[in-house]
Amino acid sequence: MTDFSDLKMPQQEDYLVEAARNGDHNGLQMTEKRNGHHKRERLYLYVMLGLILLANFGLLYCIRRRMKRQIDQEMNSQVQNTVS
Repeated sequence: MTDFSDLKMPQQEDYLVEAARNGDHNGLQMTEKRNGHHKRERLYLYVMLGLILLANFGLLYCIRRRMKRQIDQEMNSQVQNTVS
């Protein structure tokens, strides 16, 4: 049979609360470092997402402008052929 007595159960207090009560601040500092790291990763994610969206909108703008120019040229050529 396996002994699970050393495992923490959900109804037991959080280990960070226990560490704080016992004066062990190493666990708290590691959590703070991890949270700072996650904030930085989230910032990078938002920056990359913004750059991707900006590139997509820029590409869409260029494509629409080129299509409009091609349509205008086609219309001008058809008008000139009709008038001639």
